[in-house]
Amino acid sequence: MLDKCTAQLITRKDAETRQLDRIAQMAGFATIEPIASRRQFDAADKPNRINFFLAHEGVGIGPLGAILRAVRSREEIGVRFAPVILFAHDMDFEAYLGLVRMGFDDVITLPDKLTMIKSRLCNQLSWLQVYYETKDYFGPDRRRMELGPPSGVERSAIPHSHVRHEFIRNPSTGIRIERSIIRLPIKREKSTHDRRHADNGHWERKAVA
Repeated sequence: MLDKCTAQLITRKDAETRQLDRIAQMAGFATIEPIASRRQFDAADKPNRINFFLAHEGVGIGPLGAILRAVRSREEIGVRFAPVILFAHDMDFEAYLGLVRMGFDDVITLPDKLTMIKSRLCNQLSWLQVYYETKDYFGPDRRRMELGPPSGVERSAIPHSHVRHEFIRNPSTGIRIERSIIRLPIKREKSTHDRRHADNGHWERKAVA
């Protein structure tokens, strides 16, 4: 499947570029393109081709966060819903969870077997993916590992508005949005298009793409 996809490498040092380039080559990506400038990033959208953004932890937490926000704020579906994978060297569990909470589609620790890396990359393709969109976040469910809240932070008991996007990344035809479900807090006037969910305190409105 990866032989129909593009790998965009986001690195800071030549050694990091060589490392990710070798991984991408061995995984079988059709095209591998290091991104060294904003111009290259802006040209990253490839019609009918899935772009993987492969980032190295050496870029730094601050720049990585900025990269995630830049990808997720793009209007092009092929970029906004593209898989952003972080490659990081072995770390403690808390550091790993912190990276997951940032919104990466996957965090792959190195070294790892190529077969395992390729399998995890292919997991981003050809089956239903789910993103959540709130006022300050867009990306995969940060609770997907059944994580508790960050240290010192309590989960709010008050339901918040969010959109659940369901989509498929098809390596042959690109990204297709299956549906988007808008969930609004219960404190709103009921309309004929809404359905109350008493168990989670939300109204649900479905918008099919």
